[in-house]
Amino acid sequence: MKFVKEEFKKWNKEVFGDGKLRKCKLLDSINALNATEEFDGLSNDEINQKRQAREELARVLQREEIS
Repeated sequence: MKFVKEEFKKWNKEVFGDGKLRKCKLLDSINALNATEEFDGLSNDEINQKRQAREELARVLQREEIS
């Protein structure tokens, strides 16, 4: 059972990447865009980046919860 668990973790990391690292990068990106929005507003591209980051973060959090 322990072997299967370790193999599953390895496969999960190879297929989905490091979820914790991805989550941190997405949060950093969203926070940076929030700060920019407060001071200067956001361009259309930045609005799209923020939306995409939030959507990806939701997927990462859902995968984390399922795991």
